[in-house]
Amino acid sequence: MNTTKLKSKPTLNNEYWITLDSQVFGGIETHVLELAAGLIQFKQNVRVVLLTEYANSQPIISKLTSANIPFNFVSELSSGKPHINILKHFYSAIQQHQPKLIHAHGYKASIISRLACLQCKWHSQSHPPAQMTTYHAGETPKGKVRFYDMLDRFSAFMSNRNFAVSHDIAHKIPDKTVVLNNFVSLPPYPKHFGKNIAYVGRLSHEKAPDRYLALAQYFPNDHFHLYGSGPMAAELKPLATENVLFHGHIDDMNAVWDNIGVLLITSRFEGLPMAALEAMSRGIPVISTNVGAISSLIEHDKNGWIGSNVEALRQSLNSWLTLSEVHKAEIRKKARQTIEHHFSIQAVIPQYLEQYEEVLNR
Repeated sequence: MNTTKLKSKPTLNNEYWITLDSQVFGGIETHVLELAAGLIQFKQNVRVVLLTEYANSQPIISKLTSANIPFNFVSELSSGKPHINILKHFYSAIQQHQPKLIHAHGYKASIISRLACLQCKWHSQSHPPAQMTTYHAGETPKGKVRFYDMLDRFSAFMSNRNFAVSHDIAHKIPDKTVVLNNFVSLPPYPKHFGKNIAYVGRLSHEKAPDRYLALAQYFPNDHFHLYGSGPMAAELKPLATENVLFHGHIDDMNAVWDNIGVLLITSRFEGLPMAALEAMSRGIPVISTNVGAISSLIEHDKNGWIGSNVEALRQSLNSWLTLSEVHKAEIRKKARQTIEHHFSIQAVIPQYLEQYEEVLNR
């Protein structure tokens, strides 16, 4: 079943539920799509469960539909009245459908699913589902979100298993956490490569698009493209040189990757950015700051470059731009092979299934 509106509420026993709260489309949403698609490839029964149906359109819905991944809002799976809160809906959905495992992404989904599973135990449900959480964020959020982030981390002990996409993130979780690589599906290897220098991601402080603009100043004869939107957009545009092009949010990056020759990641904080994996899976090398788990992905001057500051990134970009086509082809091939061997669905999904089965068989 692949619908956002269930006319009836059939029992969906023994599914893996992947749950999140999603308004925009970013790294977590990309990870969830890849995880669901990967589990389906390995013949598992999977459903993406969205916590909230927002008034504005949610980009993840069209992507789930296009990928033929079953999904529902939690209220549709609940027998509770429409006006009750999300926690009650989640508890009701578990009671009615009895998924065998719930894998949460993001602090809201993690906290709600943990509490709902705890309610199941309190009410002596014979087989409460296993609950797991993946931690993605490398930065420490500010304001009210910081409180929820702390609550998510310090309630990690309530999960049957916790995952992180980098060792840096795992070290921030005060409970045993398994580090598993982010991953992507492997697209066909391109026959031709673009020339554009690109930034792909949210325009926010932790992603440091201001560093990207600083790099553009050193290369006035090259075009620098930014794909993404975010809170820094208004302050960045007046600072940009004439060789910088802002494209805003892109719903479908598949139409854009063919134009990109090299990806720059200028982040101050990261886990393991999905944009880097998507680029390298297409043979597009990445030049990145040394954040999160980047050093597990990029081998400097072999399949990409790592720099500690803007000057180091400038030198690396200059190296790429001045390489011979033969040398560029070698780096592209090594970038692709890195993803294939260590960061692809075929490489990582079996590791998730092993973790799932270990918990379920206890």
